[in-house]
Amino acid sequence: MRYLPKSPADREAILKAIGARSIDDLFASIPAEYHLDRDLNVPRQMAESEIVDWFRQRSKENGLEYATFLGAGAYLHYRPVIIDSLISRGEFLTAYTPYQAEI
Repeated sequence: MRYLPKSPADREAILKAIGARSIDDLFASIPAEYHLDRDLNVPRQMAESEIVDWFRQRSKENGLEYATFLGAGAYLHYRPVIIDSLISRGEFLTAYTPYQAEI
């Protein structure tokens, strides 16, 4: 229901426009035996750093710590995923060369 308006008046206008009296009318064609009458058991959302830590813990359960032989400034460190999107945006690229070595 992420894209439904928060205002009850807006919701009513949308329902009226599509010919439904309520949200339940939208799902009336689904047989009652398939309706979910309980809350879902969904874990809370985690931050990206928490997810990385969770996977690191799981990997430690599967094997020993291995040494990395990466060099020249390439080492294991935390880098948020959003960085790839940000540095690829045109406003962050410079005009001095068509090749962006930083990327």
